[in-house]
Amino acid sequence: MALEGRTPKACYEPFRKHVSKLIACTLGTNEAVFQIASARPRYMFQIVPSGSMIPLKTQFGRLHLHIAQTLEAEQLGRNRFRLRTRSYWYRLHNGPNGNSRALIRWEYDSYQLKKRESRPARNHVQLPAKVQVNDETELDLNKLHVPTGWVLIEEVIRFAIADLGVVPLCGDEWPEILVEGERKFREIFT
Repeated sequence: MALEGRTPKACYEPFRKHVSKLIACTLGTNEAVFQIASARPRYMFQIVPSGSMIPLKTQFGRLHLHIAQTLEAEQLGRNRFRLRTRSYWYRLHNGPNGNSRALIRWEYDSYQLKKRESRPARNHVQLPAKVQVNDETELDLNKLHVPTGWVLIEEVIRFAIADLGVVPLCGDEWPEILVEGERKFREIFT
């Protein structure tokens, strides 16, 4: 069931609270900020954690995670709106500067649906790595858009905890918190 409300903000606010709580209780960062990207005729919102980059203490040293989404409140009728994800970009960086090259990028762009024949996969991952194909050729995974499915914020947090060794603020409760977050996303927000 999609998240609907009588106003654009009524659609957005429950999702913003969900993401803020999820990030705060697992990664221990400040509440995600609410930004109005544009108003009429398209109500666009953005979710970006305060400070933009979330510092992570990992088994590989300090890394920084950027989580952002652009959401749209589609008008379905008079006083009836539905929230949609227009794009997301989750990036893992070596340093706190968002302009530095990302180690891993998960991206989604709903606008690519209309131009699928000439655009990269709308859900994809990119990595600054090269894979040797043969003696003369290699694939640059930072230039390719390797297709993925829909990547939830919960899955990125799970990767940070399980694979990067980030110690979650909520302790041993993190698996249940992430499973509950995924359930809410699928049942309430989609």
